[in-house]
Amino acid sequence: PELAYMCKADRIDLKEPVGLQLGTKGSRTRINYGARATLQVGMLKQSQYFDVVDIDKYDLILGTMFCRKHNIVLDFAKDQVLVDGERVALFRPE
Repeated sequence: PELAYMCKADRIDLKEPVGLQLGTKGSRTRINYGARATLQVGMLKQSQYFDVVDIDKYDLILGTMFCRKHNIVLDFAKDQVLVDGERVALFRPE
């Protein structure tokens, strides 16, 4: 929620909350809000819908469908990310 606020994303109140099963057994939450914001990664820039959920230590998670659509490759051996074949600069916290 904080990232959506900081990005000045257009908040969308969902009429019906959506259940979200997290990675551990019995861990669940509900998605109550969505947001539409402009996402820019390398040369890719587009308006994108996001589900807004408070998940500890994560600002943003890009889903499998988004990654497949834009041919996103995470190359850990070379410490790089490719979007549609273009290398994208990585953010490294100090």
